[in-house]
Parts: sequence; structure tokens; C-alpha cells
Amino acid sequence: MTRINFHIFSLSVIVLSVLMTYSVMAEYVSEEGTLSSNTTSIVLRKTYTVLMYPTQTLFNLISVKGQGFSIFIIRLIFNILLYGLIIERLIFFFTFLKKRKTK
Repeated sequence: MTRINFHIFSLSVIVLSVLMTYSVMAEYVSEEGTLSSNTTSIVLRKTYTVLMYPTQTLFNLISVKGQGFSIFIIRLIFNILLYGLIIERLIFFFTFLKKRKTK
């Protein structure tokens, strides 16, 4: 395993942070019952389930009472970093295969 390309990693973390922010807001608005029925807001609401998968879904059983928001933010940051690393590794893998195929 080679070194991590921090340029791609940081770019993916920034994009995921923006996407995660909008999907969390769309889910909150949906729970309040004021979500509009346009396609963008529905897609953002559906991406909430996918983006929250590793920590919010699996580790939801392990929660500290009284510190819900701080634990939520820590899990959110962990999800963003995990998905950023996965995206960076996938990009590395596909560029490696492309270089290997051209030789």
C-alpha cells in the first residue's frame, strides 16, 4: 500500500462534508414534515441513510445519554473521514489499473 494522496483525500472530505450537511438538513426537514417534494430534496434525504451507515446505524446501540449531539458530531466526522479514505483508495486503485493496462 502506497502513501495516501492528501490532495484527493482532502478534496473528497470537503465534498462529502457539504453533501453530508445538506443531507442531514434534508432529513431533519423531512422529520419535521416540511420537506418539499422536489427531486433534489428527496435524493438528499435518501443519501442520509447511505452516508450515515457505518457509525450512526451500527453503533447507534452504544450511545451516551445526555451527550447526544456531541456524539453525533464525532460519528459524523468519523463517517466523513472513513468515506474520504475509501474514495481516495478507490481512485488510487483505478489509476493504478489504468497505468498497468497501458504498459
